[in-house]
Amino acid sequence: MINETPLLPISTGTNNVYPMMLEGTIAGIVASVVSSGKFDKEILCKRDKRLEIYKNGKLIDIALIDAVISKENFTGTKAIWDISTITDIFVTRAHPNNIGFSSVAGYKTTLSEDEDGGIYVKIGESPESVMAPIAPGIVEKVEIIDCKRLNMDTDYSYEVMEKGTIALDGEREVIIKEGDILIFRISRNGPYRVNVTKSLEIAQQIGFFVKR
Repeated sequence: MINETPLLPISTGTNNVYPMMLEGTIAGIVASVVSSGKFDKEILCKRDKRLEIYKNGKLIDIALIDAVISKENFTGTKAIWDISTITDIFVTRAHPNNIGFSSVAGYKTTLSEDEDGGIYVKIGESPESVMAPIAPGIVEKVEIIDCKRLNMDTDYSYEVMEKGTIALDGEREVIIKEGDILIFRISRNGPYRVNVTKSLEIAQQIGFFVKR
């Protein structure tokens, strides 16, 4: 199954929250270590979190970084840019060096990929705000009504009050309508992600790179 296959996510663009900046030669070497069959993937990899989205009781999609609820109706795969349309943000990680909507949470608090749980941010008219890089080259004032931690493997219910969209990782959209009941749940059922530094160190320690 694909979710059992170790991933080595490498950044090739500007949105680098999930993929990492990694030189191509090193990426190839790490891939050879992981694919050699000489190491337990549980040692070289970390099972990532994922955000599961249910609509009316059915799992409809997942996100690895963020799910953003918007009042706009989108079609196709395109990012959301207009912060005035955003009402709610669910994220699996948050840090000030993130870009995209997870940065809104990241300018309030920090949650790493290795820590359990997630963060929910309610957007709307409020005296409290942050300036966050919601997209490459776009830094916006975002007013925050609420920001709170989410527990692992816990259902968070959300009733849709008007037709709109859930944007997943800034790439995919799900149309929602008034009356829909959504469930957001964070689990450790995400992909196995290769720990580059740990993989190279372990391989070096057992002499993987040494020819005799």
